[in-house]
Amino acid sequence: MQTQKSIYPNWVIAWGPEARSRPATWETSGFAIIGSEPTFSPNQRFVLVGDCCFDRTPTLKQQIDTDGLTDLAIVGRLWEQSGPQTLSLLEGQFALAVWDRDEQTLCLGRDRVGAKTLYYTRTGTTRWIAPRLRSLNPYHDRELDLVALRDYLCCAFVPGAQTLWEAVRELRPGSYLYLPDIEAQRYWQPEEQITNADRPLEWHSQQVRSLLEQLVQEALPAGEPVAAYLSGGIDSSCVAAIATRLHDCPVHTFSMHFGAQHSSEIEFANIVAAHCGAEHHVLEVSPKQIWELLPETLAAMDDPVGEGLTVPNLLLGRSAKQFVDVVLNGEGGDPCFGGPKKKPMLLNTLYGSVQVKSDPIAAYLTSFQKCYVDLPRLLKPEVWEKVKNAPSLC
Repeated sequence: MQTQKSIYPNWVIAWGPEARSRPATWETSGFAIIGSEPTFSPNQRFVLVGDCCFDRTPTLKQQIDTDGLTDLAIVGRLWEQSGPQTLSLLEGQFALAVWDRDEQTLCLGRDRVGAKTLYYTRTGTTRWIAPRLRSLNPYHDRELDLVALRDYLCCAFVPGAQTLWEAVRELRPGSYLYLPDIEAQRYWQPEEQITNADRPLEWHSQQVRSLLEQLVQEALPAGEPVAAYLSGGIDSSCVAAIATRLHDCPVHTFSMHFGAQHSSEIEFANIVAAHCGAEHHVLEVSPKQIWELLPETLAAMDDPVGEGLTVPNLLLGRSAKQFVDVVLNGEGGDPCFGGPKKKPMLLNTLYGSVQVKSDPIAAYLTSFQKCYVDLPRLLKPEVWEKVKNAPSLC
């Protein structure tokens, strides 16, 4: 297989009888790595490939001496001691595969929040694994997963382990999978833990502040400038303010709007940037730019995302790249702090379902204003009959 230079990361793993049928960078009976050199554990038993970027926390350093080791080499040493329990020790971003040369088994693992992606084929005698969905295109049938299509139209993304391809699945965050097992195992998942309920509100707000400061501090690149996307809302403003206070190098903030004829929050972003003393950059995005860049943006994504800001975010990223290599943002704050995406469920809890039947998922998807209520008209009748009663992962 020719290396696809436009795809990064571009490695592929083959596990099964066809593993040695393609040119490989490293191979053995039943296992091959294409497009990347492996990392070996100290005793050479485990062969590792993947993308890792995790913090070398005190807990991790208590297990082994991490000095002078690459992230994959750290995983290799830990795997000799703890096997897949190693994943619980890693805090950061990773998607990796570990081949056990003695047991002839292959384990796939992914970080807790899914910052890195990992896909695998689930049909045929040979399984193919890659961090990019398009890298697997030569190795599976192009049959559309109709349930995944239905859920995409409902959610504006493909939820769960599904992909739009019937033959390919995504390893979910906080999980690991031993091939040829079908079901992945969870090593971590978010849990609701209510503690210190008797503490005053001020105490809890200080805890949130401390956590935000800790996380922003960990993300700041030592000795280098950093950027922050700034909408002027609470989440991005907090991140930008903390970064400018804690970082000893320039902080660039980036905001965008769509022209004077459209409403925007740019005035709030300008106020925050001036207050923080950031080097502020404002980008005006036109409909023409969005239209022209839409094909390129869609081609760059593995799984489609029905988000109206996808193309503008590409332009914002290109602008930031001229100044920095690391960009901070406030994405994810709304769901965590009861923002707009929580309102449908809150209203449903307070006032009952907008549907005839009290179905919280139906209530959410209806109020989410995507395509849920229009599915019978959007899908062909024969397709709708196949998917309308299938369990939903939305």
